[in-house]
Amino acid sequence: MKNLFKIVGVLFILLLIVAIAIPFLFKDEITELVKRSTNESIDATVDFADVDLSLLSSFPDLSVSINDISIINKTPFEGDTLFYAQSFDISLDIISLISGEILKVKAIHIDEPIIHTTVLEDGTANYIVTKENAENSKSSDAKFKISLQSYSITNGKIVYIDKSNNIIITMLNVNHTGEGDFTQDDFNLDTKTTSEKITYEFGGIKYLNNVKANLDMELAVNLPLFKFEFKDNKLMLN
Repeated sequence: MKNLFKIVGVLFILLLIVAIAIPFLFKDEITELVKRSTNESIDATVDFADVDLSLLSSFPDLSVSINDISIINKTPFEGDTLFYAQSFDISLDIISLISGEILKVKAIHIDEPIIHTTVLEDGTANYIVTKENAENSKSSDAKFKISLQSYSITNGKIVYIDKSNNIIITMLNVNHTGEGDFTQDDFNLDTKTTSEKITYEFGGIKYLNNVKANLDMELAVNLPLFKFEFKDNKLMLN
């Protein structure tokens, strides 16, 4: 029995060493793999500083952190930054990552994102970056689902410019959380959003100017129809 405990102890130590070593040994390879696969799937340029992996801080989940991530538009928005964040953190159930059809994502957190969306006079939008071949491949990947439990945004900045309708919306210091079961066709999405400064301009007139906002929103979501129904909601301004 003592020998059995010794063997188990040695195996545990070896697994611990592997869990510590793998993220460092293969960090460059993992970073390049994520960059290449991401850029192949969207019509924009994705770049980031590095990818950090950890099993220790969130065991038995796998923590993935993508640092200094940016999405840069191509023509007709050549060089415009659609998205930037200091870090994009994901917590994954490692067992589902290895063996399951459903990838269990415990949480996604985005730190200090800057989202800058633009719609031109003809309706062309810079946030439509999905490649045609990626759209066509959706049917073959229909059985694969992601079980997202919660997501959050800390200290974000959102800018929306719609030249076709002469609308400009700016949101500063945005904090947002959401919880829902995204594996279901129908589910409730509970969200909480705060913003220190919201400006809404239409036709050159500012109807809201640096207004503080707090929004608690519950949505009934139907994914197959991409339908969202407002349920119990509360909005406070200033």
